[in-house]
Amino acid sequence: MKPKSPRDQEMIERFQREIQRIPSRILAERFGTSRPTVDRWKAGRNIPTRSVLESVLRILDETKSKRAFAKLEREIKRRKSS
Repeated sequence: MKPKSPRDQEMIERFQREIQRIPSRILAERFGTSRPTVDRWKAGRNIPTRSVLESVLRILDETKSKRAFAKLEREIKRRKSS
């Protein structure tokens, strides 16, 4: 995907930052592609389709939300037990 707008460019940059933290094997399995393809994404040599970009970012946002909620729940339980 070539960036067609500043929003596309922002999405691509965020995608490239975010995927660095996820093992290539997991990304490849989740999105039905090969590890070498994911490695090229991580190196910035290739950019996936818009649908893959959006899927990865949506999943990452959901994961962050779940982690934040779990952290909040732990904090509430800790305060109740104190």
